[in-house]
Amino acid sequence: MNKQIDVLIAAYNGEKYIKRCLDSLLNQTYQNFNIIINNNGSTDKTAEILEEYAKNNKNIEVFVTKNEKNIAKARSELLTKVKSEYFTFVDCDDYVEKNYLEVLHSLIEKHNADMSICSRSKHKENKKVLLSKKNEKRQEETIFEGREAIMEMLSYKKFCGTVYAKLFKTSTLKNISFNENVHYGEDLLFCFLIMQNCKTAVFSNKELYHYIIRDGSITTTGFNKRKLTVLDACDLMAKKSKEDEEVLNSVLSLKSLLAMRQLLNAWKAKSKDKAMKERLKQIAQDGLVFIKKNKHLKPLHKMLPYVFCIFKML
Repeated sequence: MNKQIDVLIAAYNGEKYIKRCLDSLLNQTYQNFNIIINNNGSTDKTAEILEEYAKNNKNIEVFVTKNEKNIAKARSELLTKVKSEYFTFVDCDDYVEKNYLEVLHSLIEKHNADMSICSRSKHKENKKVLLSKKNEKRQEETIFEGREAIMEMLSYKKFCGTVYAKLFKTSTLKNISFNENVHYGEDLLFCFLIMQNCKTAVFSNKELYHYIIRDGSITTTGFNKRKLTVLDACDLMAKKSKEDEEVLNSVLSLKSLLAMRQLLNAWKAKSKDKAMKERLKQIAQDGLVFIKKNKHLKPLHKMLPYVFCIFKML
């Protein structure tokens, strides 16, 4: 039996992209779903576009908030609208393959899992990429126990800690929401908490989600102090991992690597905030011991501390 899915979208000034996003969802091979959209303080024509789509499609619900500077709060408000057995997030400037929902749903049902995950394609805006033929050849499915899924996510190997390209059983929520004080890495923290409630997660290497690299977004901005809150997300994950040494080690090694990345961005931006750079440097140095012990990291991440030392940044 095809169980219902709620597709959650936080839309902010998405007039250039939202039609493509919604069309990709409305053309899904799996049809038992609702689209719930939080028009999050948009000042462009997003509201008009959403009104027209909701008028012509009974499975689209739109509500309005004004949290345009807080994606975590916008997503938490979307979670209060979830009524179906499953939910998934899609960003308003991204789009999905026509079998996105079908594959993710079948993976959960086939393996009796609590969440399913697919690969993503990553490309610049205005560049349309079709992956249908490529995906026909990609058949790999990997099953993880909940703890194993956490370790895989923290190592950034098969998948990372984004909320999109994942389908969650609503029963795993258990009052979990997004931390409104974390402005970058809020989805990593959310996925970590959800996975603690998952007995099984299943991953497919099919690239069914198109992630758009958009100029000017917080993700593509090289240095932004709001990005430093990802380190706070790591601290919160560390508190939840105190009784599991291996997971704690992975969290702290990731924190060190993220500090290095932000230190590099600050260096490129020629930031004059010496105190902030010293803090990042100290966090990175403190985590070296955890990186050395971490058997799950990619070889590139293992080598990163040595690269920083060569350039005398640590």
